[in-house]
Amino acid sequence: MFSCAAGGSLLVGLWFGASCARNQAVRAYEAWADEACACKDAACRAAARAHGVKLAQDTQDVKGTLKDGRAVKAATDRAAKCLNVPAAPAAADAGVTP
Repeated sequence: MFSCAAGGSLLVGLWFGASCARNQAVRAYEAWADEACACKDAACRAAARAHGVKLAQDTQDVKGTLKDGRAVKAATDRAAKCLNVPAAPAAADAGVTP
């Protein structure tokens, strides 16, 4: 099996090298989604959002296959779902009087 670190002919190395770069972006988005979904509080979610913005900036020029694009979109959708958890209502909003 070929790994990104394995050697080989120049042509094969270039082709697989490009493939590994795309897969690396997919893996980065999947790791970010895992990070976002592990958040338990607003501060963590804010940090995960900032990380997502940086990730998008860092990967904006990465080329990939349709499959890669679908994987990135799935990871992004999963992260967005986790990051859009509504904050717990304040005591006044919950009908509790002090």
